[in-house]
Amino acid sequence: MWEMLFLSSLTQKPGTVVLFSGPWCGACVAMEPVWKRFAAEYRGPLRLVYVDVDQPESEAYRHYAPLWESDRQMPQVCWLDGRGRLCERRPG
Repeated sequence: MWEMLFLSSLTQKPGTVVLFSGPWCGACVAMEPVWKRFAAEYRGPLRLVYVDVDQPESEAYRHYAPLWESDRQMPQVCWLDGRGRLCERRPG
């Protein structure tokens, strides 16, 4: 399902991939190089957002926090379609 959503979004309006992370989260830190490679490869067709959950004053946190606060697992990746609707959530 995740792959189909991802591939179909490349031909439609740009979707958004949001990563909720924190510097104290070991799995998040381990995932950082993968996220950076992903960001470099798909920057054009996707909007990629990194949200540090320890920075509640940031614009990204204020905008995307409701997605994370409903399921506070870390790291968490949320996929939004071109209209900003949640398509998929992958915690942990």
